[in-house]
Amino acid sequence: MSSDGNTTIGVLADDLTSAADGAGPFVMRGHGAWVGRGRLPRQESDVIAVDSGSRSAPEAEVAERVSRLTAQLASRDILY
Repeated sequence: MSSDGNTTIGVLADDLTSAADGAGPFVMRGHGAWVGRGRLPRQESDVIAVDSGSRSAPEAEVAERVSRLTAQLASRDILY
């Protein structure tokens, strides 16, 4: 949980549209969100949605990107 007691959520997407779409329902319910491309933010947020850029990347590169970002999001209460 975040310092204010909210559940923390991570969204790992294959492109920017999917990252924003994944964060949207949480924002509509009053959660703060950050959507980024290929990296996590320096600031904290209830919802962090990240575009891994994996939709059209080569398979080996996809595996590295998704593995790295998944590890970085692993501390979230929920990972989607």
